[in-house]
This record gives sequence, structure tokens and C-alpha cells, in this order.
Amino acid sequence: IGYIDVEYSSFQGHDKSSFWINNTVRFKHDYCQFDTTPILQDVYISPTGNDSNDGLTPATPFKTISHALKLIGSGTTINLAPGVYSSQTNGEILPLHLLNNVTLSGAGMGESIIDGNNTHRLLTTGYNFATLVRDLTCRNGYHDVGGGAARVQKGKQVVFDSVEFLLNETMGDGGAIQSKDTNLYIFHCVFQDNTAANGGAMAIQGAVTWVYNCLLTANSAEWGGAVY
Repeated sequence: IGYIDVEYSSFQGHDKSSFWINNTVRFKHDYCQFDTTPILQDVYISPTGNDSNDGLTPATPFKTISHALKLIGSGTTINLAPGVYSSQTNGEILPLHLLNNVTLSGAGMGESIIDGNNTHRLLTTGYNFATLVRDLTCRNGYHDVGGGAARVQKGKQVVFDSVEFLLNETMGDGGAIQSKDTNLYIFHCVFQDNTAANGGAMAIQGAVTWVYNCLLTANSAEWGGAVY
């Protein structure tokens, strides 16, 4: 298969482990500098915070979720204060690439809002990852190919609990969620006014999806107004 040679490189915010460098056998990382140990405790984010803070308490929150994702390790919960997280409000970098065994937890639907400004997809997950997203709103996400709000592929276990998907759009599959070969669990969620070519709310391919106690309303698509 070959390898990627990153010798003598500097990785700020990363340690040498399989968590940060997937499949280290295929990476030559001798003589590299890894200058930060990942944060292994819960972190806090607020649109009025500062990425220079330590992020370890509600009184010292980071400003962006994307900054926290560079620093945390497996088993961490990212706690979002009420407010809007977007490129325009707090300089958020979207999409957010969620990490394995990490929870993204808001203050409630309509309280903690990730907004794509009709320009960006909001969330993605990695292969064989277990991820939990709960108690927030994902709105105005957009992607031309699929998954206006979120795209999950080959996930081990991806859970959306009490998440509102509002006004997300794609020209492809899954206005809110596009799922491929992922064990997907969707509990107590709201899908409203999402639009796609196929599957206005969600498009599901392969593996198993559980949908429980959710509301799907006013979603639209050429095929499968709600689900494809």
C-alpha cells in the first residue's frame, strides 16, 4: 500500500498515537514534534468565549467547536452554551469533523444552534467511529452532493438524540442526513423544512437505522419527501 513520509514535521495540538495518526504503520513520523497532549476531560464552548482560554470550565470556554476538536481526545464531551455557532457569528470552521467516542452536547433545541448559512455542511463522522450528538439545532446546512446537515459513513454507532434539523438542503441525497453503511440511531429528533433530490429529511443506504419518537414535517424531495 505504501506510506506517507512526514519525518521532521511539527504537529501542533497532536500527540503521536493512533487517535491522531490513523494507522501509524503507514506513516513515517520519526523526528516529528508533537507538542500537546490531548485534553481528556469535558470542554466548554461559547460564541462569546476565547480560543485562548483553557476551555475546561463554563467560565473559561473556547470560542469555536472546531478549535476544541483539534485538542481533545477520545471520551470527551463538548458542551455548547446557548448561541449560534457559524462562520459569521463566532468564526466556526465547517463542517465539523466529529471524533471517535466524543459527544457533542448542546443546551437544547433552539438554544445551541449550528448554522451553515446555506453554504456549508455542518457535521461529518469518520469510519468505524462511535459518536453522540444531542440537544441542539442544525440549520441552514448545504452540500451539493449529499447530507446538507450531516454525512455519516461506515460509522460503528452514530446517535442523534433530541436534535432539530431545520432548513437544510442538498442537490443530492439526504437534505438533513445522508447515511451510508452506518449503524444510525435517531431519537426524539425534529426534521422540518429540509430539501433534497432524494430523501428530504434523510437518505439511508446499508447497515441499520433506528428512528424513534421523531417528528418529520414539511420536508421535500423528488423521491422520498421524508426518507429515501
